[in-house]
Amino acid sequence: MIASLRFFARLSAGHLRRHRLEALLCLIGVALGVAVVVGIESAVAACVGSFRGAVQTLAERSTHSIVSTTPGGIGDDVYIRLANSPPPCPIAPVIERSLLVAPVNRPDAKPIVARLIGVDVFSEKQLRSFTNMRGNLGEDAYRQFMTQPGSVALVDDLAGRLGASPGSKLQLTIGQRRVGVTVVAVVKPEGVARSQLGDVIIADLATAQERAESIGRIDRIDVRIESDEQQTALAALLPPGLTLRGTSQQSSSLADLVASYKLNLNSLSMMAAFVAIFIVYNSMLVSVRQRSTTLGILSCLGASRGQIAALYLLEAGLFAIIGGALGLAGGWALSRVLIGYIATTINDLYAAVRPAPVSLDGVMILKGLAVSFVSCLAGALVPLIQASRTPPINSTRQSAGSGQASRAAGRLAIAGLIFLVLSLLVYKLPGNSPIAGFVMALLVGLGFASLCPLLTRLICAMVGMIARRRQSLPMQMAAAGVSRSLGITGVAVAAMMLASAMTVSIRTMVDSFRGALGSWMERRFAADVFVGPELMVNHKIESTIDPAAEAWVRSRPEVKSVVRYRVINSEIGGKTALVVGTDLAPLLANKTFPLKSGDVTGMNFATEVLISEPLAGRLHLKPGDTLEMPTPAGLRRYTARAVFFDFGSERGQVIFDRPAFMEAFNDPTVTSLHVHLNSGFDPTTVASDWAQELRRDYPVVVNSFAHVKTEVLAVFDRTFAVTAILAWLAGGVAFCGLAGSLLALALARQRDYAVLAAVGMSRSQTATWVIGQGLLIAWTSALMASIAGTALAYVLSYVIQYRSFGWSIPTSPQPRFWLEAFVLATGAALFASVYPIYRLTRTAPAVNLRQE
Repeated sequence: MIASLRFFARLSAGHLRRHRLEALLCLIGVALGVAVVVGIESAVAACVGSFRGAVQTLAERSTHSIVSTTPGGIGDDVYIRLANSPPPCPIAPVIERSLLVAPVNRPDAKPIVARLIGVDVFSEKQLRSFTNMRGNLGEDAYRQFMTQPGSVALVDDLAGRLGASPGSKLQLTIGQRRVGVTVVAVVKPEGVARSQLGDVIIADLATAQERAESIGRIDRIDVRIESDEQQTALAALLPPGLTLRGTSQQSSSLADLVASYKLNLNSLSMMAAFVAIFIVYNSMLVSVRQRSTTLGILSCLGASRGQIAALYLLEAGLFAIIGGALGLAGGWALSRVLIGYIATTINDLYAAVRPAPVSLDGVMILKGLAVSFVSCLAGALVPLIQASRTPPINSTRQSAGSGQASRAAGRLAIAGLIFLVLSLLVYKLPGNSPIAGFVMALLVGLGFASLCPLLTRLICAMVGMIARRRQSLPMQMAAAGVSRSLGITGVAVAAMMLASAMTVSIRTMVDSFRGALGSWMERRFAADVFVGPELMVNHKIESTIDPAAEAWVRSRPEVKSVVRYRVINSEIGGKTALVVGTDLAPLLANKTFPLKSGDVTGMNFATEVLISEPLAGRLHLKPGDTLEMPTPAGLRRYTARAVFFDFGSERGQVIFDRPAFMEAFNDPTVTSLHVHLNSGFDPTTVASDWAQELRRDYPVVVNSFAHVKTEVLAVFDRTFAVTAILAWLAGGVAFCGLAGSLLALALARQRDYAVLAAVGMSRSQTATWVIGQGLLIAWTSALMASIAGTALAYVLSYVIQYRSFGWSIPTSPQPRFWLEAFVLATGAALFASVYPIYRLTRTAPAVNLRQE
């Protein structure tokens, strides 16, 4: 048995040495597929993991938090009652706010995003160690921290970045104000906390409340629960409006937000791995054809089917191990590139994160190797079966394989039509899970891939007929060669088609989405000038506008009208959504407001609201339905008057008229101002002048809406930049398949070339022959990619995006992307033809005419 395995191992090694380039192309295809999967997973994990790690490190020994189910936090009196109950476990009040901090003595220094943590040092002892001011500070520093107004302690990392030390003055931008604090000490967290707490400012609870304008309110109450009995007892003490939430729930909040975004990225990575399966299949099938005579001889000498199958399993395993190792290394390198794009997207859309260094843990390595082995074994399965079942007599008949491939093309075409019909049936299934969309995309991809061999055969027949009429022998040979080798060329067409279709579909969807977003902004925010808090606009930190700044804007002679917006987070239907209070009458007076369904004529602003398309889809609401809203005064019911298109948030939005919003949520503040100017005033000039005036006293951003639209579209472009990179990588996988196929065809036709060269075929005719084969494969794949890519774009827009984010994205075919697919396919074919041409024309005909 061992001797047999050694023999087959030497047989495989000899074949791979003679066909090093084909093996290398196969390995590159597998490695790229693994690298894309590992790169995306690692980059997203680093971003989300840093956020989760920061939350868990800040929680330290606390296991749960008491939080309010409505905006506004928790009253001090509630905490005092709980503390005097007494509670069954340790509790501690916390103020936590994101802010900007800058040194006062360096006005040119760029502000840094940080977190202000306000704590009661006496309650903290049993929950956190880094807030133990009594133990961490000296006697004088501790006395100042507890008694001197505006005193704070910095963690050493933040102090280093600010150039601050005890006695330094800092300016904090919190909400609508700039306030000063004094550093009395620098704290040095130990262990893993150093990397997770590098942006923390620690203050006494009273100081934090005063600086954050939260007098009498706290953000949450941290708790350390050690048994189910304690949890039950504490929950029984909570008044209505408060709930107990586990630390793990808080730390997974960002993961929940980016789940749909990650799902879309993973779909692209799995498509690259799917294309890699075709590359392995093609490589193994070529190997079977190249060794058909050898396999026939082995069968005649008594080799069993199992032994021949073991030969290919050995090679598939070798490709999986080496390709997986290369893919893991490439994935680590790719993740270091992607992490910047993904972190930027998360910062733009969700929350500020500081990505941790990328690392490949055991789970990630196993996942990468699993992708590698599945790709290689799935790709080797059919060639393995074919090699083990081929009768020895057929191994010397070239026509046998050709006939089998021709019959298989018809059967595959029928299977392809079945896949496409099944994709339509999946679309009809009820439910909102985006998984159905990915199943549809898979079925559409399989359907068009299965149609590729038959289409390739038909196109080759047509090209061959035209070539005969024009008496072009090289093109006749090219068409005949591609048609006779459908087992190789059909797979190359399918692999390249899938990669090109993915590029066409993504670019079609993104281009359509971009146009829809721009049009939606013009309809949704038909104003001239935008005024918003610097923290919110530039740093995604909750903030409001100073009423004095609003009064200043209203007093300007350029102003025709002002629409106020207040945006808060609230829990609706078990998930966080946005609640918006605005001046509905002037907003709806603009007849371009993007309504999807319902009529706002005669709307009762006191009892009726507008809901966004994502929220309506998630809660299965339609105009006229009742929406239950938690408010500080209890649960209230409102009527959904209309549903509007919304690309601003996949979490969903509810729009109230401002008086109804203030009455329900007791919140008179303003998040942003949308200003309409009198005729004759240029929005860009007005915005520039206002910005200079307002920023002297208020931390606000003033821009024209044309500039806002440009910035939003720039964020959009950054968001989808990573998808373009992944699409090109998948194209690289497909190029490996095309190059391998052309080389395999050239090697399979070496004897034909030798005969023709001996009777006078020139090198230029040989080049035309090889290039013709490459162009037939490339153009057929580009034709199918244009059709399949457009179909996949509709699946992405109307199924996956809608079910993932709740957005209806109008999509239309984009012929310019079809043209690009043809141009790129042509370039790939010409480049991939270079080595086969060199190989054929540089080998003497006599060498290929020799018989063994």
